[in-house]
Amino acid sequence: MDGALSERSKPFQPLTLPSLVRKPGPSGLFDTVFEETEAGLLLLDIDLAQHRVRISDANRAICDWLGCPKTDLAGQDFVSLIDDQTMCSEIERLKKTLIRQSELCISGYLRHADGTRFSCSITCRPISTGTVGSAGPRLVAIIRRDDQQVDQALLKAQQDRDMALQARQRMLARISHDLRTPLNGILGFAEVMALSCNGGTACDPPHKDEEKGAGGRQIQMIQTYTDHIMNAGRELLARIEDLLAAAEEGAPVVRRSISQISPAQLISEKAMIYESRLIRADLRLDLNIEAALPALLADQGDCDQMIAAIFEHVLLSAPRHGTISISAHLDSHGQLVFGFYDDGPAISLKQVDAAIAKTAEDEDVYANPVARTVAGLPLAQSLALRNGGVMRIGDQAENAALTRPRAGRFSCELCFSADCLGG
Repeated sequence: MDGALSERSKPFQPLTLPSLVRKPGPSGLFDTVFEETEAGLLLLDIDLAQHRVRISDANRAICDWLGCPKTDLAGQDFVSLIDDQTMCSEIERLKKTLIRQSELCISGYLRHADGTRFSCSITCRPISTGTVGSAGPRLVAIIRRDDQQVDQALLKAQQDRDMALQARQRMLARISHDLRTPLNGILGFAEVMALSCNGGTACDPPHKDEEKGAGGRQIQMIQTYTDHIMNAGRELLARIEDLLAAAEEGAPVVRRSISQISPAQLISEKAMIYESRLIRADLRLDLNIEAALPALLADQGDCDQMIAAIFEHVLLSAPRHGTISISAHLDSHGQLVFGFYDDGPAISLKQVDAAIAKTAEDEDVYANPVARTVAGLPLAQSLALRNGGVMRIGDQAENAALTRPRAGRFSCELCFSADCLGG
């Protein structure tokens, strides 16, 4: 540091390290550790007669940092390596602390041979040779450059981040198993109950004559209950999927298989899958698919889940006895657009983000719930982004005015640029 050394000293019992002190003859363990460690190491001999602390040996790291060979450092006063801007009184205090053979930790600057300086931390600890006839008290100075400490801090931060990511992945896997698995079982059993009420098919409502009498009323009541179970369960499942999709953002990207997907086939197949549920919800489906649309270059599984999430959303939120309009077309910018429009209340993209707290909430979403659930939309948005697309909702949907039933109602478009399209 420029003006002062921050000092922390206390009496310290010298370490007896006979096996780690250099001795004549073949190199031992100490020689290997001394030379190869990344920290700078200096062996210091204390001259009690002249009150000087002289360098007796230096490792490779500190020689590189100071720009001096080991032979030039040997015999130098250790204090002379400290930058000249350090005040004389502080240097004297440092020397006295070393002469007292106390443990010392300082932060300061050392001077390079070319006149430049570098900041570092220095820890000095006394050692004892444990042998007869030793030259005198000896210290070991451990020097760490500040940039080295930053590297160590970055490495520690990366390790902490990796551990946090692993913990998050374990949590997501636990949520997926412990919540989605039993919920799928509940929904499956409710579907079986609905089928049994309708004579084995989910498409046909009870016959007129079955609605008469106590038996018909009981069947109708059971059917109503199963509808409630399935609607609530599917909304909960959609919200779990939304949260998992949001939590996976920033996680390591899993390698995906890109294939050419037919937009017409993608929409038509999903419409067939959801046909029975649309009939049960008394919703009419209006498909508008342009001919000869280019293929979408994306992951098949992601696209199936993305379109299914939008279907789930409109089934949960569209008003009964209404019409759901779905289109696949190219807009004026050459983008492939999957459009979903119905007569339900309009929502904004901000409300979609607020539903899973991806952005700061301006208001309490629980005290002021939106008129329309957003379940399914965050998942669809995440999957669209992962495959190069964007989501447009409400006024952002450029083609909504041409396709949706009435202005001011719900509109959602998944748009993919020409870069995402094949031949």
